[in-house]
Amino acid sequence: MIRSAKYSLRFATIKKRRLLEETFKLYKNYLQKTINLMWERKIPVKKFVSTKDIDWMDNLGGQYKQLIYKHASQIVRSVRRKKKKKKSKFKMKKPEIKNLTICFDEKFVEILPSNNSFDRWIKIRLPFIKEGRKRERIEIFIPLKEHKHSLKFKNWNLKKTIAINLDKNWIGLIFEKKEPMPKEEGKIIGIDMGYKNLLITSEGQFIGKDFDKIYEKIARKKQGSKAFKRALIERDNKIN
Repeated sequence: MIRSAKYSLRFATIKKRRLLEETFKLYKNYLQKTINLMWERKIPVKKFVSTKDIDWMDNLGGQYKQLIYKHASQIVRSVRRKKKKKKSKFKMKKPEIKNLTICFDEKFVEILPSNNSFDRWIKIRLPFIKEGRKRERIEIFIPLKEHKHSLKFKNWNLKKTIAINLDKNWIGLIFEKKEPMPKEEGKIIGIDMGYKNLLITSEGQFIGKDFDKIYEKIARKKQGSKAFKRALIERDNKIN
């Protein structure tokens, strides 16, 4: 079983958030440029290409070049697959990047435990080089705090192949655990869906009674009116 949880970036310092904004700006620029070149068939659309052949991205390390190329390739191949499936006569539109989410693996990030008021730290390797003699990439540490949704996965493991999704406002972590074994012993009951009663079991239990009254109430309202929408909300709340 695999699930994900999003964590806010609001605990990061202003400097770190600015560095992330610059990273997004640079990434988006080269991603769109790569898509444009692929669309114009000036470069191949492959799953993987050697760093030496990626000569249109300046001042980037090989890992970032390959990450951006792979991302662009996935987008272009996805559009072409959809076109092929639909067999549409209309011309395909070139993908334009608007909302960007970057998927990082263990080459770029490390998830660390915390010894202070935060619950985790994410170390992210950015595409920028530190000032000084050594040509080292800048690394930042982003603090994360657990919340109501993420606490559901407290006893789950982080995905073995580390992957995080990074947005301008959040970081998404992926959790996993083994599928529970299906029960082979115990009582078996049947469930039927009804109109007046939402669910009826083979043991004679009624779950959600008198739904016919709500349907009659909806039928009396003018479609699209505020009263009609309120009646729909009442129905949904009762089902929930």
